[in-house]
Amino acid sequence: MTPTALLTVLPAFLILTRWPAALLTLIRRAGLLLASCLVSSVFAAESPTGLLWHNNYSLDLKAGVQVSPLDGSKPVIITPQSDMDVSVWPDGRVVAVTKPDIYKRITSLVVMEVATARPLHNLVLDGYVRELAPSPVSRELVKLSQGESPSSPYEELVMDLTTQKPRYRVASDDYFAWMPDGRFMLINLKTGLMRIAQLDDPREQVVGRLTLPPGRAMGGFLISPTGTEFIMKLPLRNSVPREADLWIGRLDGSRFEQLTQVRALGSALWSPDGRYVAYTVNTGSICSGWGCIGGCDQYFTRATRRAVKGLDGTPGSERFEVRNRFGQMQGLGCEVLAWTR
Repeated sequence: MTPTALLTVLPAFLILTRWPAALLTLIRRAGLLLASCLVSSVFAAESPTGLLWHNNYSLDLKAGVQVSPLDGSKPVIITPQSDMDVSVWPDGRVVAVTKPDIYKRITSLVVMEVATARPLHNLVLDGYVRELAPSPVSRELVKLSQGESPSSPYEELVMDLTTQKPRYRVASDDYFAWMPDGRFMLINLKTGLMRIAQLDDPREQVVGRLTLPPGRAMGGFLISPTGTEFIMKLPLRNSVPREADLWIGRLDGSRFEQLTQVRALGSALWSPDGRYVAYTVNTGSICSGWGCIGGCDQYFTRATRRAVKGLDGTPGSERFEVRNRFGQMQGLGCEVLAWTR
């Protein structure tokens, strides 16, 4: 069974909050089709493999989120609309879709187990919820940002989806990232102090201190699936717009080195085995009567490279080649939202 068998199944999942009974019947009938899309893949020696969850409209002129297998199979449509955000658990077996209603000041959140098509949570949360980061070891826990509106101040917290209550509140001067074993790391943006902590335990283990390069400000970070390295986006302090690049280092703050040299880093994420990093170069777009300049490009690089340029034909600026729904192979554009096995 190819992943295209899912084309008539997963889109229906989006309407779970409106017609739960009808949709659950549909999912139960077709649920076995979903498991075939999650067959474990092994990374080749030279080329990355797996599933790329992305929202690249230009691939086949489809809005929303799709999954493109790197084995050359056709993409699978996850959401038919661009106003829904998809978050994926690191193992690729569970997905969450959020859809905010800015007028009612609520956010609908649906979590579904992909292999069985079983809905795990169907929630309506207060305010505007964004930036979901699922726990790598629990289907019940997500780190999220929550505020009254898209432009209002927000709070970062770890929420228990079963009780809908916070399990941990992230301090405003800390950056948070999950570790593969379910613990998490905090880096203080003022002092650079790096600590490892776990839920329901007030103790923190200090593991190092991060020293930033001159002229750089701290940004969000992600820990590798191997739990040995992290990547962090560092913008220049006094640039307008703020130029940014990606750094990589050990979990104690050592060997903190520049991974990209693109000056317009958009987003970045790890491959499932921690050997690659996918990143975007986003210069924005400025349009006039003569046309548009600027844009966004999606690349990937080995995590062992340094100072990659984000320019076609240069080392560390590789393009993902995927198949569109018409059967044609082409380079994947912006942007990859998740990379799973």
